Amino acid sequence: MGETIEAPVDRQLAAYNDHDVDAFVEPYGEDIRICNFPDEILCEGKSRLREMYEGIFARAPAIHARLVNRILIQNKVIDEEYVTHRAGKPDMRAVAIYEVEDKLIRKVFFLKEG
Repeated sequence: MGETIEAPVDRQLAAYNDHDVDAFVEPYGEDIRICNFPDEILCEGKSRLREMYEGIFARAPAIHARLVNRILIQNKVIDEEYVTHRAGKPDMRAVAIYEVEDKLIRKVFFLKEG
């Protein structure tokens, strides 16, 4: 049986909560594009993703995302998350839409509240 569509998303979420940048970037494609919905580009490319999250983990060593709800549609994993311990920022409710192709996360769109 092959890997499920949500497996790379689960791996990156676990690594995010462990603050393990190597494990975090592993399930992403080299050409990853991260956007605030609908089209504000936050980062392009795996090396930039690594730099961005190294900074996040350094500034917020206790940051944590709790999965609240998940929807699977075609090759999309849509997660509602609650993020805490954001280095002086309030807790945040967010939706992340992950597009998965060939067992890798290729695109992510964020909608944030808070």
